[in-house]
Amino acid sequence: MLKRGHYFAWGTRIGIAGACCAGLVLGCSRPREGNMEMVRSKKPSMFEREESQLERALCKITWLGFQKVPIWTVVIRTQRCDFSIAECRRFHSGDPGAYGNDTFAVKEIVVSPRELRDMLSRVQSVVQPLVGRPRDEGDLSFVVVWRAASEYEGVEARLDLRHQEAFYRAILGGLSAESKEAREVVRNQFDEVVPAHR
Repeated sequence: MLKRGHYFAWGTRIGIAGACCAGLVLGCSRPREGNMEMVRSKKPSMFEREESQLERALCKITWLGFQKVPIWTVVIRTQRCDFSIAECRRFHSGDPGAYGNDTFAVKEIVVSPRELRDMLSRVQSVVQPLVGRPRDEGDLSFVVVWRAASEYEGVEARLDLRHQEAFYRAILGGLSAESKEAREVVRNQFDEVVPAHR
């Protein structure tokens, strides 16, 4: 199922009380003000979670590079994911202004935990080595956020042109053939982002 919509303003729901552990391949958690402690993620990594651990999770793909017209941010969430993409800000490594499309040009895809697990498994070899790279290395942002109780865990990987095609093909490979609208949304962003694929 696909949700299409525009997001004009996010209420600031979080207070960042520490630096993100972006250099850790396994990701990290950042606290809400007053009611959450800093927690580093434990094994398995964000890319090796079981279906039951992905009941409330989402991925976000944002193009940060040059664009004559906005390239839609793609959000892939599970059915029971009940938090907004504003939570991804906890794990952004770049200038907040670079993520402007997240506030007004967003297309959402709803998938099963199994599909999300398959996608994360497929992209792991491409994405995990890039987690924690300097923020100016890669103009495609891929963020994964997972929630359990009051804790959020997440990572951001920044992909440059060398990795983008393999990344999109892995995402598409994790989506079932029945998810036609979802595949179309991802492929459309793929076509806009990767020049060699046009």
